[in-house]
Amino acid sequence: MKNANLWSLLEQENQKRVFLPAKEEIDIESLKNINQDLFDFAKNLHDNFNKEDLANFYHNVADLKIVLKNTDKPYRHTTLGFYEPFSKTLMYKNESPLASLILFHELFHMSGTYLSPDIVYSGFFAGLKKIKKERMGNCLNEGYTEILAERYSKLDVKDIKGYEKIRKNYSLPIYISDNIERIVSKNKMTKLYLNGDLWGLVCELEKYISLDEIKRFLINTDTLYKINTSPLAILFNKRIIQTFRNVNYFLMTAYSKKLTMDLLEHKIDMSIYIDNLSNCIFSIVNEIRTFKTFEVFSIADLKTCLNETWQELFMTDDLTLKLTK
Repeated sequence: MKNANLWSLLEQENQKRVFLPAKEEIDIESLKNINQDLFDFAKNLHDNFNKEDLANFYHNVADLKIVLKNTDKPYRHTTLGFYEPFSKTLMYKNESPLASLILFHELFHMSGTYLSPDIVYSGFFAGLKKIKKERMGNCLNEGYTEILAERYSKLDVKDIKGYEKIRKNYSLPIYISDNIERIVSKNKMTKLYLNGDLWGLVCELEKYISLDEIKRFLINTDTLYKINTSPLAILFNKRIIQTFRNVNYFLMTAYSKKLTMDLLEHKIDMSIYIDNLSNCIFSIVNEIRTFKTFEVFSIADLKTCLNETWQELFMTDDLTLKLTK
């Protein structure tokens, strides 16, 4: 299995990992002297999240260096923004009409970054320090980072010049991350992200689907993100089609199992079950339309997926008892 060393170390570290203690809160007002958007971001975190989930932010922002891309020391010319965790340096293109959104995206990366002796954790990304080829979660991490940036920047970005291109680049990661949030819940998802707790996310997903399937899912999503999937690529590359199909199968299976378990445990009723399942199906169908091919998740795939879930969880001898007690 790919990333075998990372998985082994990740599991070992998380059995004994002690999360950073929450530092005394910084003086948010003082951040105005550095950057108004940084102040707005810090206030946003303070107003929307629990203090114990902001330890990484407080630890990292204390030594944060902000570099403007338009100076004579640009980092990564091809990117609009970048956060480098070892030097705690954040670069962003401040002259862009989307400067605030770009900065919020990179600040969320910073806020979820934690360095252990062997592993770099950042949101839902984890990578070995010594073996740079062993890393995972990049697609999920980038997608959810952009979701958080758009959700909390409070910008009406849709009509801003350049947004359409950014959104296109993030469309697949956002789609995947949004569907994972359906399964895990918004509150748990943001908490895990800010603590750089990929293993915690894996444990949440393991309630509904096997560890081996989760591993393959992360590999598949990173593969799709790495090749920067486009509608044209989807149409003509059978390997990409199958990879995307597997990702959709995972999302549908995990979410349908979650809903079915919630129904059987009386956490939701049948009307909510049907509404939520329908919304998930339409979300996947809309994404399929974007890529103009039903091969990435056909009606037959959907039927098979739901039948497997219902046979596993619904078709039990005590079903009537569970639904009526």
